[in-house]
Amino acid sequence: MTQPKRDNFFLFSCTAAALFIIGHLTAAILLCRERLFLDTAYYFFRVVSSESFRVEHQRIILVLSQVLLWLGVKAHQPLHTLMVLYSVTPIVYTGILLFISLYYFRSAAAAWMLIACNVCGTYFLYYSPMYEVCYAIVTFGFLWFLTVRGYHQTMVQMLIYMSLLAICLLGYPVIAMGCVALLSYMWLYEGKLPKRLLICYAIVFAIWMLIKTFWISDYERAHVRINADEKKMHDVLTQVFSLSYFAQMGVFAIIRYFIVVFAVSYVTISTIRLRQYAKAAWAACWFVFLMVFMNLKAGGDGLIPTIHNERSFLIMVPICLAPLLYFSLHHMKKTMAYIILAVLFTDFCLESVRTWEHGAYYRDRIAQMSALAHDGLTRGCTKLASPVSSLPKALNEWSTGIEVMIHSTDQGHSVAWVDKEVYDSTNVYIPLDNKHVLLSMNIDPLSEQQLNPRYFHMDSSAYCLETERK
Repeated sequence: MTQPKRDNFFLFSCTAAALFIIGHLTAAILLCRERLFLDTAYYFFRVVSSESFRVEHQRIILVLSQVLLWLGVKAHQPLHTLMVLYSVTPIVYTGILLFISLYYFRSAAAAWMLIACNVCGTYFLYYSPMYEVCYAIVTFGFLWFLTVRGYHQTMVQMLIYMSLLAICLLGYPVIAMGCVALLSYMWLYEGKLPKRLLICYAIVFAIWMLIKTFWISDYERAHVRINADEKKMHDVLTQVFSLSYFAQMGVFAIIRYFIVVFAVSYVTISTIRLRQYAKAAWAACWFVFLMVFMNLKAGGDGLIPTIHNERSFLIMVPICLAPLLYFSLHHMKKTMAYIILAVLFTDFCLESVRTWEHGAYYRDRIAQMSALAHDGLTRGCTKLASPVSSLPKALNEWSTGIEVMIHSTDQGHSVAWVDKEVYDSTNVYIPLDNKHVLLSMNIDPLSEQQLNPRYFHMDSSAYCLETERK
């Protein structure tokens, strides 16, 4: 497929990409503290403490999210600088792929796909940007473009292609479903399945299946199975396949994934008008299938806006936008192409503004954690143990202890906090004394000697219980 010669069209796409990078890079810097949430805070703390990469479950794509942070730690940069580096990393990564797409391949469609994968359906994910799915989906959107462009002809191209595919699959197993969509797209929309492409997939999938057969972790197994036991499965099926639930899914999709619904609707209608019924069915069926499957996977709770559900639904973005960006956009009149891109650009701006406003919730969390740390310091305590039920509801997260440590350190004095209720109900034989630091029951206890003294400075003392005062 060749890129149409539309200089103004290409210039508009380059401008949109530049505005995206400038806007989101600025936001990432300003919101660097807010974006340390859940797993992001955990990996940030681990990399800073150990001064080495933290990779789990064979998800080597995590290295991409940690490379700037690791370099900053090795360069002995201040903690706040490390926060900034960690926050801007996904934007820098997307910027590199945008540069390759626009400068090397001169593909406007690939640029819009990369922007969409960063903006669509990331209302919660934006504030925990280290998730491997964030990097995997962006990479997969770029991989889809390479596939359509035929970037798998030479041995070097095949090695690059297979490396990107392996990174995607190891980073987010649901990408395997996206690969099925990609291959079916190539067969239907492009009318071919090149031999070299099939070789790439055969090799990578064989290695991936071998790894996941013998070394899959319980964590990953829990994320790929349907979240309902056999007794509940009948109720879940009855719920999801009811007409009322389908109506709810439609409303949910329009509100949360408007541009996906728009893309699917346009491709379906336009291909029906051209009597290309198979292509229309492909677009519509994949959208419906993904909506239904992800709701089944969530045990019927897929319509609840959560960070976990966003991770599941994110695969819809590259799959459902691909026919519009990589096919329809190159076969429509120039005026219609501008209208389509204007709709995309407007939606991306609105989504970005809505996500920015959502940052107020995380600023309030930081303020509440700061108040908790300040209360401990006024009592002469740098280690706190209190039931989470006594804290504001926003702090009822497994990562709160880690976040308290990070933000208090950034503000001048390290303070550790642990949920006393969870500690009492967990078989942890680590005393709340002056030798250990418990930040979360989800991670191994640390001794004070394991904290990086360049950043975390704590007084050697036992934990102060909520009722204690000094």
